[in-house]
Amino acid sequence: LSALILAGIFAATQASAQNKTIISGKIINRTTDTVMFRAEGMAYSLDIKTLPFLTDQDGNFFIEVPLKKHATEFFLYSGREFSIRGFIEPGQHLQIIADTKKPKAPQLKSEDLSASNTRLLNTYKSLLSANRNENPFLYQVYTDSTISPERFLEVVDSLTAKEMNFWNSKRDSISNSFYENRKISTLSQKTWVKAAYAFEYKFRYPNRPKLPVSYHSYLRDMPMIRDIHLSASDLSETIDRMIEHAKGVDENGPMKVTALEALKIIDTLFQGDTRNNILARWMDSHIRYGKDQNEIEETYAYYQNMKHDPSYNKVIEEGYKIFSSLKTGSSAPDFELKGLDGKTYRIKDFKDKVVYIDFWASWCGPCRHEMKNHAAALHNKFVGKDVVFLFISVDTDAGAWKKAIKEDNIQGVHVSAVDPQLLTKLNISGIPHYMIVDKEGKIFNSNAPRPSNPNTVSEINNALKK
Repeated sequence: LSALILAGIFAATQASAQNKTIISGKIINRTTDTVMFRAEGMAYSLDIKTLPFLTDQDGNFFIEVPLKKHATEFFLYSGREFSIRGFIEPGQHLQIIADTKKPKAPQLKSEDLSASNTRLLNTYKSLLSANRNENPFLYQVYTDSTISPERFLEVVDSLTAKEMNFWNSKRDSISNSFYENRKISTLSQKTWVKAAYAFEYKFRYPNRPKLPVSYHSYLRDMPMIRDIHLSASDLSETIDRMIEHAKGVDENGPMKVTALEALKIIDTLFQGDTRNNILARWMDSHIRYGKDQNEIEETYAYYQNMKHDPSYNKVIEEGYKIFSSLKTGSSAPDFELKGLDGKTYRIKDFKDKVVYIDFWASWCGPCRHEMKNHAAALHNKFVGKDVVFLFISVDTDAGAWKKAIKEDNIQGVHVSAVDPQLLTKLNISGIPHYMIVDKEGKIFNSNAPRPSNPNTVSEINNALKK
């Protein structure tokens, strides 16, 4: 029956699929009327977010993927019951039949190689994951104190060779674009594992000699990232290491680079669409996550004067607009949120008081750790002073939110922010996150230190003195 459904969907969509990139299919036993799609390739990370597509009453869906000239890895899911990773190139048409009661056995069909590529992407398990559950062997090697750094490098190189042998053996049955995707992803993962080992080595073994400078030459066999590799999703860490290595390496590892140095290195190290993409991604990331406001303004001005792809301008300018609205001295964005006590709260309600804002959730381990172990001590230092501790939860489960507050005995004003637009408006991409608003309702620090940081007390005191 599924084969007949798949054939029917394929025939019905051929006429509309000419020169378009299509993912279509059917979700059987669906629990939602929506299929969610996210392009995960570097080429689309700044302009294609998670997109919702409605199914019809029978569960059929049709997605015209907004690809330009680059292929991409993608993630598609429907509810919590079904998800699949895939790989698709411009002009391809992939059909997926999925039964939520058999989520690990979707049927894939295409007249091109998108089905073969996607099937292989989902069935092959990387040898280079250091995750304890995904790859116990490499995790053991990674954490074994009796294994020398030289032996660790040998093991990682051996696993990399095995993984590349596998992809080389499949080269005739997959597309060249997908082969290059797997090749660069494999070598990038090798680089990440070696870099992560070096980073943790100095903390795990502080009394051992430093790693030799030669250890940090692990990028020597990393090929230059080219336009065909923009389909990959997991190159950011490798790119960061390439930028650092371009400046130099000493006994402490790759040298740190300033924001402006990074822009200049990217400008000369990469070419074509790759250069433009990495420049834009790096600039967007620095605007959103950088801590030095003067440095952000300096690098933004430099970027504007560089040759760059104008198709990224909208994203960069939107990020800079948000950054500007959150600079020290700017009026804090107002909000209206429902409190645990049933009242509605806004920032202006706390005029003449310094507000220390904690963005958190019941499921966030680091958030709960700060609350249980450090929040009370911080609060006690400001008893009787004009300081309000405002906790904004991003929980979607009200019961879990209230239970966590009770379990951790968190004292302060509690409000719920189920609308994700608030976090976007405040340039917050992850939690825990902290902000300080002064007595006049202006931003004092949009990226304040957490309760456990010894600088937090002085930050709040400085805000009180204004």
